[in-house]
Amino acid sequence: MTDAEIQDFVTRFAAAWAVRDGHAFVELWHPEGLLHTPLVGRTVAGGELNRLMEVQTAAAPDFVWQLLDWTARGNVVIIEWQTTRIVNGARFDWRGVVMDETGGLSPLPQGEVGSHRQMRSG
Repeated sequence: MTDAEIQDFVTRFAAAWAVRDGHAFVELWHPEGLLHTPLVGRTVAGGELNRLMEVQTAAAPDFVWQLLDWTARGNVVIIEWQTTRIVNGARFDWRGVVMDETGGLSPLPQGEVGSHRQMRSG
C-alpha cells in the first residue's frame, strides 16, 4: 500500500468509529477477514460487523472512540485508540491498539482488512 492509501484507510476506519457505522466497517473488510477481539469471546466474521456495532451501540449509547495515533509498515497498520463511556456515574476509559493486515500473504484488494486483532489495556 502507498502512504496515501494507508492514510485513507486510517481516515475511513476512524470515521466509521466516529459515527458508529457498521456498514462502513463492512466496506473496509475483506469478505474472508476476521476480527479477533476479547469483547465477544470468539472470532467475528467481517459480515457480522454491522450487527456487532448495533449491539454495542444499544448496550453503550454514550460510547466514544478516539484515534490517538497510528503507524504502518508494508501491509500492516497499527492503530492506537481510546474509548470512553460513563459506567455507574463514573467515566470509564480503555486504551488499546488494533493491528490490521491489509494485505498479508495472499493479495487482498487495497484498503481492505484481512485480519484485525484488537488488544486493550486499562
